[in-house]
Amino acid sequence: MQQAQAIKTAVEYWRHLRPVCMGAIYWQLNDNWPVASWASIDYFGRWKQLHYHAKRFFAPVIISSFQNKSGEVEVWVTNDLMTDAECAITLSVTDFAGSVMKKVELKSMVKAGSAAKVAVYPAGKLIAAPEAGFMYMRLDAKAGGRKYSQRNEHFFTQYKRCELAQAKVSAKTAKCDGGLEITLTTDKPAFFLTMEMKDMDGIFSDNSFTLIPGEPKTVVFTPAKGQKKAASADMLVTRHLRQSYK
Repeated sequence: MQQAQAIKTAVEYWRHLRPVCMGAIYWQLNDNWPVASWASIDYFGRWKQLHYHAKRFFAPVIISSFQNKSGEVEVWVTNDLMTDAECAITLSVTDFAGSVMKKVELKSMVKAGSAAKVAVYPAGKLIAAPEAGFMYMRLDAKAGGRKYSQRNEHFFTQYKRCELAQAKVSAKTAKCDGGLEITLTTDKPAFFLTMEMKDMDGIFSDNSFTLIPGEPKTVVFTPAKGQKKAASADMLVTRHLRQSYK
Protein backbone atom coordinates (compact mmCIF):
# COMPACT_ATOMS: atom_id res chain seq x y z
CA MET A 1 0.00 0.00 0.00
CA GLN A 2 2.84 2.38 0.84
CA GLN A 3 4.49 1.65 -2.48
CA ALA A 4 1.27 2.31 -4.39
CA GLN A 5 0.57 5.54 -2.50
CA ALA A 6 4.11 6.85 -2.96
CA ILE A 7 4.15 6.41 -6.74
CA LYS A 8 0.53 7.59 -7.08
CA THR A 9 1.31 10.80 -5.18
CA ALA A 10 4.35 11.49 -7.34
CA VAL A 11 2.76 10.77 -10.72
CA GLU A 12 -0.41 12.76 -10.00
CA TYR A 13 1.71 15.71 -8.91
CA TRP A 14 3.97 15.59 -11.96
CA ARG A 15 1.05 15.22 -14.36
CA HIS A 16 -0.71 18.28 -12.95
CA LEU A 17 2.40 20.38 -13.73
CA ARG A 18 1.78 20.09 -17.46
CA PRO A 19 3.28 21.69 -19.61
CA VAL A 20 6.26 22.13 -17.24
CA CYS A 21 6.35 18.35 -16.84
CA MET A 22 5.15 16.44 -19.89
CA GLY A 23 5.10 12.90 -18.55
CA ALA A 24 6.26 10.39 -15.97
CA ILE A 25 7.36 6.77 -15.85
CA TYR A 26 8.25 4.69 -12.82
CA TRP A 27 10.88 2.06 -12.14
CA GLN A 28 10.23 -0.82 -12.35
CA LEU A 29 7.63 -2.93 -14.14
CA ASN A 30 8.47 -6.53 -13.20
CA ASP A 31 10.96 -8.77 -11.40
CA ASN A 32 13.30 -11.36 -12.89
CA TRP A 33 13.56 -13.23 -9.58
CA PRO A 34 11.35 -13.63 -6.48
CA VAL A 35 12.29 -10.75 -4.17
CA ALA A 36 10.71 -7.88 -2.27
CA SER A 37 11.31 -4.94 -4.59
CA TRP A 38 9.90 -1.77 -6.12
CA ALA A 39 8.47 -3.62 -9.15
CA SER A 40 4.71 -3.40 -9.72
CA ILE A 41 4.46 -6.98 -11.06
CA ASP A 42 6.21 -9.72 -9.11
CA TYR A 43 8.30 -12.63 -10.44
CA PHE A 44 5.22 -14.87 -10.70
CA GLY A 45 3.30 -12.32 -12.79
CA ARG A 46 1.08 -11.21 -9.91
CA TRP A 47 -0.02 -7.59 -9.88
CA LYS A 48 0.94 -5.68 -6.74
CA GLN A 49 -1.35 -2.91 -5.54
CA LEU A 50 0.81 -0.39 -7.40
CA HIS A 51 -0.02 -1.92 -10.78
CA TYR A 52 -3.76 -1.54 -10.21
CA HIS A 53 -3.25 2.06 -9.08
CA ALA A 54 -1.14 2.73 -12.18
CA LYS A 55 -4.16 1.93 -14.37
CA ARG A 56 -5.92 4.81 -12.66
CA PHE A 57 -3.22 7.46 -12.17
CA PHE A 58 -2.05 7.00 -15.78
CA ALA A 59 -5.61 7.25 -17.17
CA PRO A 60 -5.91 9.86 -19.96
CA VAL A 61 -8.21 12.08 -17.85
CA ILE A 62 -7.65 12.18 -14.08
CA ILE A 63 -8.77 14.18 -11.07
CA SER A 64 -6.21 14.91 -8.35
CA SER A 65 -5.84 17.15 -5.31
CA PHE A 66 -3.04 18.80 -3.38
CA GLN A 67 -2.88 20.65 -0.08
CA ASN A 68 -0.50 23.59 -0.56
CA LYS A 69 1.67 25.37 1.98
CA SER A 70 -1.06 27.92 2.64
CA GLY A 71 -3.39 25.16 3.80
CA GLU A 72 -5.55 25.34 0.69
CA VAL A 73 -6.87 22.27 -1.10
CA GLU A 74 -6.41 22.50 -4.86
CA VAL A 75 -8.45 20.25 -7.16
CA TRP A 76 -7.03 19.59 -10.62
CA VAL A 77 -8.08 17.79 -13.78
CA THR A 78 -5.36 16.61 -16.17
CA ASN A 79 -6.43 15.89 -19.74
CA ASP A 80 -3.90 14.10 -21.95
CA LEU A 81 -6.39 13.60 -24.78
CA MET A 82 -6.19 15.36 -28.14
CA THR A 83 -9.70 16.77 -27.62
CA ASP A 84 -11.23 19.02 -24.96
CA ALA A 85 -12.88 17.25 -22.00
CA GLU A 86 -16.27 18.32 -20.66
CA CYS A 87 -16.03 17.48 -16.96
CA ALA A 88 -18.65 17.00 -14.26
CA ILE A 89 -17.06 16.87 -10.80
CA THR A 90 -18.54 16.03 -7.40
CA LEU A 91 -16.58 16.64 -4.19
CA SER A 92 -18.02 14.97 -1.09
CA VAL A 93 -16.46 15.71 2.30
CA THR A 94 -17.34 12.59 4.26
CA ASP A 95 -16.73 11.38 7.80
CA PHE A 96 -15.32 7.92 8.44
CA ALA A 97 -18.76 6.54 9.21
CA GLY A 98 -19.78 7.40 5.65
CA SER A 99 -21.95 10.49 6.32
CA VAL A 100 -21.52 13.32 3.81
CA MET A 101 -20.82 16.59 5.65
CA LYS A 102 -20.35 18.85 2.63
CA LYS A 103 -20.97 18.37 -1.09
CA VAL A 104 -19.88 20.52 -4.02
CA GLU A 105 -20.73 19.97 -7.69
CA LEU A 106 -18.65 21.59 -10.42
CA LYS A 107 -18.50 21.69 -14.20
CA SER A 108 -15.40 22.55 -16.18
CA MET A 109 -14.11 22.36 -19.73
CA VAL A 110 -10.48 21.22 -19.68
CA LYS A 111 -8.62 21.85 -22.93
CA ALA A 112 -6.89 19.11 -24.85
CA GLY A 113 -3.38 18.37 -23.64
CA SER A 114 -3.61 20.50 -20.51
CA ALA A 115 -4.06 20.53 -16.75
CA ALA A 116 -6.55 22.86 -15.08
CA LYS A 117 -7.13 23.89 -11.48
CA VAL A 118 -10.89 23.52 -11.26
CA ALA A 119 -11.33 24.49 -7.59
CA VAL A 120 -9.43 25.72 -4.54
CA TYR A 121 -10.70 25.84 -0.95
CA PRO A 122 -9.15 26.62 2.44
CA ALA A 123 -9.04 23.26 4.18
CA GLY A 124 -10.81 24.76 7.20
CA LYS A 125 -13.79 25.67 5.02
CA LEU A 126 -14.19 22.05 3.98
CA ILE A 127 -13.70 20.31 7.31
CA ALA A 128 -13.45 21.53 10.93
CA ALA A 129 -10.77 19.04 12.01
CA PRO A 130 -8.42 17.43 9.47
CA GLU A 131 -8.64 14.02 11.12
CA ALA A 132 -12.46 14.00 11.07
CA GLY A 133 -12.95 12.86 7.49
CA PHE A 134 -11.82 12.86 3.87
CA MET A 135 -12.90 14.26 0.51
CA TYR A 136 -14.20 11.78 -2.07
CA MET A 137 -13.84 13.05 -5.64
CA ARG A 138 -15.87 11.89 -8.62
CA LEU A 139 -14.99 12.83 -12.19
CA ASP A 140 -17.18 12.05 -15.20
CA ALA A 141 -15.86 13.43 -18.47
CA LYS A 142 -16.87 13.44 -22.12
CA ALA A 143 -14.32 13.92 -24.87
CA GLY A 144 -14.22 12.95 -28.53
CA GLY A 145 -17.51 11.07 -28.29
CA ARG A 146 -16.26 8.87 -25.42
CA LYS A 147 -16.92 8.86 -21.69
CA TYR A 148 -14.27 8.73 -18.97
CA SER A 149 -14.84 8.15 -15.28
CA GLN A 150 -12.50 8.29 -12.32
CA ARG A 151 -12.68 8.35 -8.53
CA ASN A 152 -10.06 9.64 -6.10
CA GLU A 153 -9.85 10.81 -2.50
CA HIS A 154 -8.09 13.49 -0.50
CA PHE A 155 -7.03 13.04 3.12
CA PHE A 156 -6.51 16.25 5.08
CA THR A 157 -3.85 14.67 7.29
CA GLN A 158 -1.90 11.41 7.58
CA TYR A 159 -3.86 8.16 7.58
CA LYS A 160 -2.46 7.22 11.00
CA ARG A 161 -4.04 10.32 12.59
CA CYS A 162 -7.52 9.40 11.38
CA GLU A 163 -9.95 7.21 13.28
CA LEU A 164 -10.88 4.94 10.39
CA ALA A 165 -14.02 2.90 10.90
CA GLN A 166 -14.04 -0.88 11.19
CA ALA A 167 -15.71 -1.33 7.84
CA LYS A 168 -17.61 -4.56 7.21
CA VAL A 169 -17.15 -5.56 3.58
CA SER A 170 -19.48 -8.09 1.97
CA ALA A 171 -18.96 -9.91 -1.32
CA LYS A 172 -21.40 -11.68 -3.63
CA THR A 173 -19.94 -13.84 -6.36
CA ALA A 174 -21.07 -15.44 -9.60
CA LYS A 175 -19.15 -17.57 -12.08
CA CYS A 176 -18.40 -15.99 -15.46
CA ASP A 177 -16.34 -17.19 -18.44
CA GLY A 178 -14.06 -19.36 -16.31
CA GLY A 179 -13.55 -16.58 -13.79
CA LEU A 180 -15.48 -15.00 -10.96
CA GLU A 181 -17.63 -11.88 -10.89
CA ILE A 182 -17.45 -10.20 -7.48
CA THR A 183 -19.80 -7.48 -6.23
CA LEU A 184 -18.56 -5.69 -3.11
CA THR A 185 -20.49 -3.57 -0.61
CA THR A 186 -19.53 -1.95 2.68
CA ASP A 187 -21.22 -0.33 5.65
CA LYS A 188 -18.37 2.19 6.22
CA PRO A 189 -15.73 3.64 3.89
CA ALA A 190 -13.02 1.04 3.26
CA PHE A 191 -9.66 2.31 1.98
CA PHE A 192 -7.20 0.34 -0.13
CA LEU A 193 -9.67 -2.53 -0.30
CA THR A 194 -7.63 -5.35 -1.77
CA MET A 195 -8.68 -8.81 -2.93
CA GLU A 196 -6.68 -12.00 -3.24
CA MET A 197 -7.57 -15.55 -4.25
CA LYS A 198 -6.18 -18.28 -2.02
CA ASP A 199 -4.07 -20.84 -3.90
CA MET A 200 -4.78 -19.27 -7.29
CA ASP A 201 -3.01 -16.71 -9.45
CA GLY A 202 -4.86 -14.33 -11.71
CA ILE A 203 -5.80 -10.72 -12.33
CA PHE A 204 -8.72 -8.64 -11.07
CA SER A 205 -10.32 -6.05 -13.35
CA ASP A 206 -9.70 -3.57 -10.50
CA ASN A 207 -8.18 -3.81 -7.05
CA SER A 208 -6.86 -1.74 -4.13
CA PHE A 209 -9.53 0.97 -4.23
CA THR A 210 -11.79 2.96 -1.91
CA LEU A 211 -15.22 1.42 -1.39
CA ILE A 212 -18.00 3.77 -0.31
CA PRO A 213 -21.30 2.83 1.41
CA GLY A 214 -24.17 2.83 -1.06
CA GLU A 215 -21.85 2.44 -4.05
CA PRO A 216 -21.47 -1.28 -4.83
CA LYS A 217 -18.51 -2.15 -7.02
CA THR A 218 -18.32 -5.13 -9.35
CA VAL A 219 -14.99 -6.57 -10.46
CA VAL A 220 -14.03 -9.68 -12.39
CA PHE A 221 -11.28 -12.11 -11.45
CA THR A 222 -9.63 -13.89 -14.37
CA PRO A 223 -7.48 -16.91 -13.43
CA ALA A 224 -4.00 -17.16 -14.88
CA LYS A 225 -3.45 -19.75 -17.59
CA GLY A 226 -2.77 -23.29 -16.44
CA GLN A 227 -4.86 -23.20 -13.26
CA LYS A 228 -6.04 -26.72 -12.40
CA LYS A 229 -9.29 -25.72 -10.70
CA ALA A 230 -11.99 -23.12 -11.12
CA ALA A 231 -12.18 -19.92 -9.10
CA SER A 232 -14.74 -20.08 -6.28
CA ALA A 233 -16.17 -17.81 -3.59
CA ASP A 234 -14.39 -19.61 -0.75
CA MET A 235 -11.01 -18.64 -2.23
CA LEU A 236 -11.70 -14.90 -1.97
CA VAL A 237 -9.93 -12.88 0.72
CA THR A 238 -10.54 -9.14 1.21
CA ARG A 239 -8.48 -6.73 3.28
CA HIS A 240 -8.53 -2.97 3.80
CA LEU A 241 -6.37 -0.38 5.53
CA ARG A 242 -8.18 -0.38 8.90
CA GLN A 243 -7.62 -4.11 9.29
CA SER A 244 -3.85 -3.55 9.30
CA TYR A 245 -4.08 -1.49 12.51
CA LYS A 246 -3.28 -3.09 15.84
